Amino acid sequence: MSICLRDVATGENIATFWSHPTNIQSLAFSPDGALLVSGSYDGTILLWDMKPYLSLIDTH
Repeated sequence: MSICLRDVATGENIATFWSHPTNIQSLAFSPDGALLVSGSYDGTILLWDMKPYLSLIDTH
């Protein structure tokens, strides 16, 4: 299963993350936006480093 990170203003795909073998059930960003946590149906929890993408996201 994949997670697509998109710019809400433009709809542009910034990144796609692949790793969960089953459906993704939950997503959460850390308060500073530097980490994304994803949890899948099989109980797997993954941490994704968002720092490389922060400059690509329009925060205005």
